[in-house]
Amino acid sequence: MPVELTIHDGEPWYLSPDVWTITGNDPDAPPGQPIAGRRARLKALVRNDGNEDVEDALVRFYWANPSLGVTRETANPLGTARVTLEAHGQAEVLCPTSWSVQYLNEGHLCVLAEAFHPQLDQLPEDTNFSVPTDRHVAQRNLIVAQARIEEPTLLGFEVHNPFPSEQEFTVTAEAKDPSILYQLSETSGIDPELLQQGGRVELIGFTGTGCPTPGELEEAKHELERVGLGGHEITGFNLAGRLEGSVGLVSISQTLDGKQVGGMSLLLVQGQQGT
Repeated sequence: MPVELTIHDGEPWYLSPDVWTITGNDPDAPPGQPIAGRRARLKALVRNDGNEDVEDALVRFYWANPSLGVTRETANPLGTARVTLEAHGQAEVLCPTSWSVQYLNEGHLCVLAEAFHPQLDQLPEDTNFSVPTDRHVAQRNLIVAQARIEEPTLLGFEVHNPFPSEQEFTVTAEAKDPSILYQLSETSGIDPELLQQGGRVELIGFTGTGCPTPGELEEAKHELERVGLGGHEITGFNLAGRLEGSVGLVSISQTLDGKQVGGMSLLLVQGQQGT
């Protein structure tokens, strides 16, 4: 293509190394996790993989609550920047506006960026981001929280139905090897040595409340089947797990008919409860 704007996905797709957060207003500040009560800005690494230069391409930035199935209608727009790129060139693009990270999520949030040109490289005509199949957009759904060893930690998150009609989803949690986050070490503020210290998360399961009773925790499951949601409806769940060791990673996926339509990861780090 003459112009082919791209922001790379990650492995898995919702862990893009090319979208990240900086704290404060200094554009040269190092990447780091958002902190509740402080201002933050977003950056994205945008590429032009096409054979022609492009002037004044647009890069839009968003944040969202910890969510599965985020859409342009449920994400919170932050601002739009412009970038000029040579053929096969790339540039780091800074969101022109900052925002105050809300304590509502203790600083936990998901971020997205999309790059396009209104005439030369348009976005698909869809309210959904379609991250895995659309090169224009990338998403980072990585939540970092501190946890006490062997005490239950709860993460609240939303499940969105990104489609206009009623659907039934499956939501699954799975413990992962934290070393898969090495790809994010340069743009996450996570110390790579931390990921080598070892540990895992013992999954307890999903609960419908943020203050589950011992009986509810005992009955919690790692997979929720037939989660029915009306068109563009949103619901909430909590995931409970215990950290064993210094660090552990959990992947949460949302699937429809066997196809993943949403996902996020939770990194638990040994420390005091909360962030």
